[in-house]
Amino acid sequence: MGEERSRDAMVSAVEAMGEGTRMAILDGQPTLEYALNHLHSAGVDRIALVPFILGSDETFDVKLQEEIKTAESVKNEVDLAISSPLCPDHRIAGILADRAAQTFSKLDGMAGVPILRIGGKRQADLTYQDLCDLPGQIDDVGTEVPGRHGEAIRIRHLLDPELVPSQPKEVVFHACDDEFSARVPFEMARDKGLFLYRIEGEPLPVNQGGPLRLLIPGIDDHCSNVKHVFRIQLI
Repeated sequence: MGEERSRDAMVSAVEAMGEGTRMAILDGQPTLEYALNHLHSAGVDRIALVPFILGSDETFDVKLQEEIKTAESVKNEVDLAISSPLCPDHRIAGILADRAAQTFSKLDGMAGVPILRIGGKRQADLTYQDLCDLPGQIDDVGTEVPGRHGEAIRIRHLLDPELVPSQPKEVVFHACDDEFSARVPFEMARDKGLFLYRIEGEPLPVNQGGPLRLLIPGIDDHCSNVKHVFRIQLI
């Protein structure tokens, strides 16, 4: 487990299972035999071994089985069973990927890498940090769009007058794969449009629509909820 807080969280979870439940954490050391001796001395006679790992291979599995056989031969009065690993799990992999993407997005933003391009009378590129620095921040987007979580910015604060063409009619929002775009009347995008771009102070994860997710409160169609926006055109 590593960190003390992680250990404390696991201990709390085990304690919640009831007074008859005990645990030992194998973090490289102590060995399984040591842990079994510790539990046995505490009066434990039934043990469920739950591997918590990010990945395993044949060598790991063989070594674990050898340790279990050795432990069972020494403590044959203890019932020992092994569960399938708590990890690997595709959800854990997704969480890891999101955290890495969030971190890289923040680094990119601080390094001046654009996450949004605006095309109009002229072109402008905005970084993650640029968005953080703009006025019109909404700390809880759920106040505008019930059921949504995160931090957003009002699109009108992105529309510099020097970018907006005379008599604009539409704003076209392009998704990252460029296979989807949504055309929204200019007044609607300006007056109601929001970009969800941050959650708990971190860049919006890709699996939640990052880097930018268009939301238009009160409008219920596919153009009011566009994920992965990276470019907008003012026409």
